[in-house]
Amino acid sequence: MNKHSGSNVDDFLAEEGILEEVSEGAQKRLLALQIEEDIVNTTNQRKRSSQHGVASMDAYRSTP
Repeated sequence: MNKHSGSNVDDFLAEEGILEEVSEGAQKRLLALQIEEDIVNTTNQRKRSSQHGVASMDAYRSTP
């Protein structure tokens, strides 16, 4: 019989002694994915703005 039958993944990882390591890795990967998504969204917004003739904030900042 499987000793892990009915347990969840966290229980299994804890029994193996790697729960904290796996959790930290998952959190880092999630953060990286969120940052990547934000970069893509920002890039797409800038492209759409420039296509519609909307000035970027950089243009406003550079005026004396």
